[in-house]
Amino acid sequence: MPRIKELARKMELDRRLDDDLIADMDKADLFSIVQPKMWGGAGLGPRELPAVLETIGSADCSTAWITVFYNVHNFCLCRLPRKTQEKLYGNGESVRFAATFAPPGMAERVDGGYRITGRSPIARASGTRRTSR
Repeated sequence: MPRIKELARKMELDRRLDDDLIADMDKADLFSIVQPKMWGGAGLGPRELPAVLETIGSADCSTAWITVFYNVHNFCLCRLPRKTQEKLYGNGESVRFAATFAPPGMAERVDGGYRITGRSPIARASGTRRTSR
Protein backbone atom coordinates (compact mmCIF):
# COMPACT_ATOMS: atom_id res chain seq x y z
CA MET A 1 0.00 0.00 0.00
CA PRO A 2 2.88 2.45 0.48
CA ARG A 3 3.46 2.65 -3.27
CA ILE A 4 -0.22 3.35 -3.94
CA LYS A 5 -0.21 6.08 -1.28
CA GLU A 6 2.96 7.53 -2.78
CA LEU A 7 1.39 7.70 -6.25
CA ALA A 8 -2.10 8.82 -5.14
CA ARG A 9 -1.61 12.59 -5.50
CA LYS A 10 0.09 12.29 -8.89
CA MET A 11 -2.65 9.95 -10.13
CA GLU A 12 -5.28 12.41 -8.89
CA LEU A 13 -3.63 15.25 -10.80
CA ASP A 14 -3.17 13.06 -13.91
CA ARG A 15 -6.80 11.90 -13.60
CA ARG A 16 -5.73 8.30 -14.25
CA LEU A 17 -3.89 5.49 -12.54
CA ASP A 18 -0.19 4.96 -13.06
CA ASP A 19 0.50 2.52 -15.92
CA ASP A 20 3.28 0.70 -14.06
CA LEU A 21 1.08 0.34 -10.98
CA ILE A 22 -1.69 -1.21 -13.07
CA ALA A 23 0.80 -3.62 -14.65
CA ASP A 24 2.18 -4.61 -11.24
CA MET A 25 -1.31 -5.06 -9.78
CA ASP A 26 -2.18 -7.25 -12.76
CA LYS A 27 0.97 -9.37 -12.21
CA ALA A 28 -0.05 -9.72 -8.55
CA ASP A 29 -3.45 -11.06 -9.74
CA LEU A 30 -5.39 -8.31 -7.99
CA PHE A 31 -7.80 -8.09 -10.94
CA SER A 32 -8.62 -11.82 -10.87
CA ILE A 33 -9.61 -12.26 -7.24
CA VAL A 34 -13.07 -13.61 -8.09
CA GLN A 35 -11.95 -15.41 -11.25
CA PRO A 36 -12.12 -19.21 -10.84
CA LYS A 37 -8.91 -21.09 -10.09
CA MET A 38 -9.36 -23.15 -13.25
CA TRP A 39 -8.83 -19.91 -15.21
CA GLY A 40 -5.86 -18.76 -13.14
CA GLY A 41 -7.73 -16.64 -10.61
CA ALA A 42 -7.82 -16.80 -6.83
CA GLY A 43 -11.26 -18.40 -6.92
CA LEU A 44 -12.63 -16.22 -4.15
CA GLY A 45 -16.17 -14.90 -4.15
CA PRO A 46 -17.81 -11.51 -3.89
CA ARG A 47 -17.86 -11.85 -0.09
CA GLU A 48 -14.06 -11.85 0.13
CA LEU A 49 -13.50 -9.01 -2.33
CA PRO A 50 -14.47 -6.11 -0.01
CA ALA A 51 -11.62 -6.87 2.41
CA VAL A 52 -9.10 -6.46 -0.42
CA LEU A 53 -10.83 -3.31 -1.62
CA GLU A 54 -10.84 -1.78 1.87
CA THR A 55 -7.11 -2.32 2.12
CA ILE A 56 -6.41 -0.80 -1.30
CA GLY A 57 -8.94 1.97 -0.65
CA SER A 58 -7.12 2.96 2.54
CA ALA A 59 -4.26 4.00 0.25
CA ASP A 60 -6.31 5.39 -2.68
CA CYS A 61 -10.02 5.10 -3.45
CA SER A 62 -9.56 5.41 -7.21
CA THR A 63 -7.19 2.45 -7.23
CA ALA A 64 -9.74 0.45 -5.24
CA TRP A 65 -12.45 1.47 -7.73
CA ILE A 66 -10.45 0.15 -10.70
CA THR A 67 -9.71 -3.04 -8.76
CA VAL A 68 -13.40 -3.70 -8.14
CA PHE A 69 -14.26 -2.62 -11.70
CA TYR A 70 -12.11 -5.35 -13.26
CA ASN A 71 -13.07 -7.96 -10.65
CA VAL A 72 -16.81 -7.43 -11.05
CA HIS A 73 -16.50 -7.72 -14.82
CA ASN A 74 -14.47 -10.93 -14.46
CA PHE A 75 -17.11 -12.25 -12.07
CA CYS A 76 -19.74 -11.66 -14.76
CA LEU A 77 -17.61 -13.08 -17.59
CA CYS A 78 -17.17 -16.30 -15.62
CA ARG A 79 -20.92 -16.82 -15.77
CA LEU A 80 -20.94 -16.92 -19.57
CA PRO A 81 -21.07 -20.26 -21.40
CA ARG A 82 -18.01 -22.48 -20.91
CA LYS A 83 -16.94 -22.11 -24.56
CA THR A 84 -16.85 -18.33 -24.18
CA GLN A 85 -14.84 -18.62 -20.98
CA GLU A 86 -12.35 -20.88 -22.77
CA LYS A 87 -11.87 -18.21 -25.46
CA LEU A 88 -11.36 -15.50 -22.86
CA TYR A 89 -9.24 -17.30 -20.28
CA GLY A 90 -7.88 -20.37 -22.07
CA ASN A 91 -4.51 -18.87 -22.99
CA GLY A 92 -3.73 -17.98 -19.37
CA GLU A 93 -3.44 -14.26 -20.00
CA SER A 94 -5.03 -11.66 -17.78
CA VAL A 95 -8.49 -10.47 -18.78
CA ARG A 96 -9.35 -6.87 -18.00
CA PHE A 97 -12.76 -6.23 -19.48
CA ALA A 98 -15.21 -3.34 -19.43
CA ALA A 99 -18.90 -3.50 -20.26
CA THR A 100 -22.15 -1.84 -19.52
CA PHE A 101 -24.79 -3.80 -17.67
CA ALA A 102 -27.81 -2.04 -19.13
CA PRO A 103 -26.92 -0.90 -22.63
CA PRO A 104 -29.50 1.41 -24.19
CA GLY A 105 -29.60 -0.44 -27.50
CA MET A 106 -30.83 -3.44 -29.41
CA ALA A 107 -29.29 -6.79 -30.38
CA GLU A 108 -30.36 -8.36 -33.63
CA ARG A 109 -29.40 -11.91 -34.62
CA VAL A 110 -27.50 -11.94 -37.95
CA ASP A 111 -25.41 -14.55 -39.78
CA GLY A 112 -22.41 -15.31 -37.60
CA GLY A 113 -23.62 -13.58 -34.44
CA TYR A 114 -25.40 -10.41 -33.43
CA ARG A 115 -25.53 -6.80 -34.61
CA ILE A 116 -25.62 -4.36 -31.71
CA THR A 117 -27.00 -0.85 -32.21
CA GLY A 118 -27.39 2.06 -29.82
CA ARG A 119 -25.12 4.03 -27.53
CA SER A 120 -23.28 2.80 -24.47
CA PRO A 121 -21.44 5.69 -22.84
CA ILE A 122 -20.90 3.81 -19.56
CA ALA A 123 -18.37 1.43 -21.13
CA ARG A 124 -16.18 4.39 -22.03
CA ALA A 125 -15.83 5.37 -18.38
CA SER A 126 -13.13 4.54 -15.87
CA GLY A 127 -11.20 1.34 -16.33
CA THR A 128 -11.54 1.07 -20.10
CA ARG A 129 -8.15 2.63 -20.85
CA ARG A 130 -6.35 -0.59 -19.95
CA THR A 131 -8.79 -3.32 -20.95
CA SER A 132 -7.27 -6.41 -22.53
CA ARG A 133 -10.34 -7.62 -24.42
